[in-house]
Amino acid sequence: RAWKRLHDGDVRVALGPRSAIFAPCRNVSLIVLDEEHENSYKQDVSPRYHAREVAIARASIDGATVILGSATPSLESYHRARGRGYVSLGLPKRVGGGDPPLPSLVDMRSERKAGNLSVFSAALASGIRARLKRGEQTVLFLNQRGYSSFVMCPDCGNTIKCRRCSVTMTYHRDKSLQCHYCDLGMAPPKRCPACGGHNLVRRGLGTQKIEAAARSAFPGARIVRMDSDSVKHRGARENIYREFSSGEIDILIGTQMITKGWDVPSVSLVGIIDADTALHFPDFRGSERTFQLITQVSGRAGRGMVPGEVIVQTWNPEHPALDAARRGDLEGFYGRELRDRQEAGYPPFSSLLRIIVRGEDEREVANMAGVLGDRLRTIPDCGGRPSILGPSSAPLERIRGEYRWHLFAKFPETEPPGESIRASLRGLKMKSRGPRVALDVDPVNML
Repeated sequence: RAWKRLHDGDVRVALGPRSAIFAPCRNVSLIVLDEEHENSYKQDVSPRYHAREVAIARASIDGATVILGSATPSLESYHRARGRGYVSLGLPKRVGGGDPPLPSLVDMRSERKAGNLSVFSAALASGIRARLKRGEQTVLFLNQRGYSSFVMCPDCGNTIKCRRCSVTMTYHRDKSLQCHYCDLGMAPPKRCPACGGHNLVRRGLGTQKIEAAARSAFPGARIVRMDSDSVKHRGARENIYREFSSGEIDILIGTQMITKGWDVPSVSLVGIIDADTALHFPDFRGSERTFQLITQVSGRAGRGMVPGEVIVQTWNPEHPALDAARRGDLEGFYGRELRDRQEAGYPPFSSLLRIIVRGEDEREVANMAGVLGDRLRTIPDCGGRPSILGPSSAPLERIRGEYRWHLFAKFPETEPPGESIRASLRGLKMKSRGPRVALDVDPVNML
């Protein structure tokens, strides 16, 4: 219905997620991508497009202007704004006045040495109590839902994994194990499947565990959790926002869905429970995402007359991304990241192509990936011969019962030559029930 109204010209503004970039609006003159650095603008299934690149292409066709808005722009956009065709427009002052709070880092290693085994550091617990006493609000962020991130056997070290995916299953408060990749659910085993041990333990943090710890540590506080498990029902997200905005909630605990767009003046404390999550992934954008996340979450505090405070709990306080976020040094961090990317030949100084091969037979998948690697190495020089990385098994080597291998081709500062790639893929003997091949230009997800 909305599509037809746009097509017929009954309405003149389209507002939506990444697919809205294809809306059938006529006489388009302005396209705005809010939070343009967000990974969700890239679609990971076919057709694999990035809404930012589609917006730029559509604006060129329609003669429109594109505004890419972000307090922490992607490194690609930041690089383009430094003389690569973009115009940089800054907002040096915070809307409504005042300075955004700079995060303070808490070394959780020191907390453990001091005997504090709680999920809350002494500084964060003290800060929450002070806000409760003054009638102010607190936001606690952890980008991991569930209660515990894995169940393990201390006798042999085995972890309970999904039988369809090569990932550990997450323990939820309803006493179930769930795979967050294929949604497989099961009851926790009473004995270790590997050694038969009876002493299975739960390890790792999830938002449900933070909620339980907060209810125990701060009795009487009005606490609400907001993640994809708690907002499954229609209207749940809006209800939580309304209650939080009206001061009916003292402590809001949530995942990434609470990091942007929340303008609540009485929030004076933001606590980031574990800032190191993205640093552990095999992804060259890990530092960038960590810096962006801390900066974005920090922006939820001190948006009214009450000064804000941000406490970041970390096991790596010396990490450059965390140190730059602590100092609010966007220019310094982006400059260092650009130098590192240029030295390694990663975007924005190259164009990256990821090829994913998946199938139920691991040997066939590995063989197909090897053939593709050999063929890609024969691509002719096109402004610089591509560098081929791999093939190797993907970090998530099995999802939904399919094995996954991948390889990368880095093209120096050029678009991947589509025709040459298509030519190298022609003639592959693809069985109807054999491995499948997917191409992802400028990938965002490396797992």
